Amino acid sequence: LWRRGVPLFGFNFSVTDSVTGNPIQGALCVIYAGLDGMGDADTVYTDSQGIAGIDAKWFQPRSWSVSKAGYRQKTSNNVVSSIPVALVPTVIQYTVRVFAGIGGTTVPSGTLTVDPDTQLTVRATPYTGYTFDYWVYKGENVGATNPLTFIIDRNAITISAVFKEIVEPPPNGEPPTNGEPPTEWPVVKTDQVFDNVRLDPGILFEVQQSQEKQVDTALVLGGQIEYSVKLESSLATACTYYILWNNEILQEEGFWTWEPHGTIKSGILSIPLSKIRSTNVLTIALSQVPGTFNRCLFNVYTTLGY
Repeated sequence: LWRRGVPLFGFNFSVTDSVTGNPIQGALCVIYAGLDGMGDADTVYTDSQGIAGIDAKWFQPRSWSVSKAGYRQKTSNNVVSSIPVALVPTVIQYTVRVFAGIGGTTVPSGTLTVDPDTQLTVRATPYTGYTFDYWVYKGENVGATNPLTFIIDRNAITISAVFKEIVEPPPNGEPPTNGEPPTEWPVVKTDQVFDNVRLDPGILFEVQQSQEKQVDTALVLGGQIEYSVKLESSLATACTYYILWNNEILQEEGFWTWEPHGTIKSGILSIPLSKIRSTNVLTIALSQVPGTFNRCLFNVYTTLGY
């Protein structure tokens, strides 16, 4: 028996943009007495964090809907106490990230939101002592044309500018001392920087972690990064992992819908002496289609030769 005005059920909506993962303010959340959004209803609007709570005072809800101008309405008969909703924009926009590696900057830079099939022109500018080397687009070297126009034909594209240090040979004609490391290093030091670290963006687009690595640059000859990334779980597998050294992407690879949970991807990445500083930042990142709850386990080692 229900008493007039006494809440019988509590429901909490969490509403985000399916492309950016950002919370949506002012979304209309409705619970219905009937299936498929029919019958008596109670309503509430989301706050600046995309959150809304509503109590069923007069009926037992059997369906709900969430809507907002500029997004496709979502309706469901799956009525539970916690309801995360990722609304799809009626006008889809893509997220593109533009990075500059060690030795320069780009214009534009950072994370951008653009319309599908936008032609985005990016210019790379090297710092003193460096020269622009090449672009990395969708994980591939696409040459050294600068500036270069990229077609943004899907979501979560990364564009990276790679620079290289200008190395002047010594006056006596001997080989430069800061070239590639020798085949064998006299002294090797290995550290596990990320030990079974899980990254899980949840309903967001991306999550990352960073660690600092101190190096004696007077003695170091070169380095490498050994990594393994395991896809642990997901609602829908669609994610990309990144390994960055001093904000330069060294590895970018995706897990795809046909790959089962438990799939492991691994490899070894070289770090030339020219890219080793006294204080270095090693970053791991995981991006996904927001709301697909991809979770990956990272193990990352650095090895430095002296």
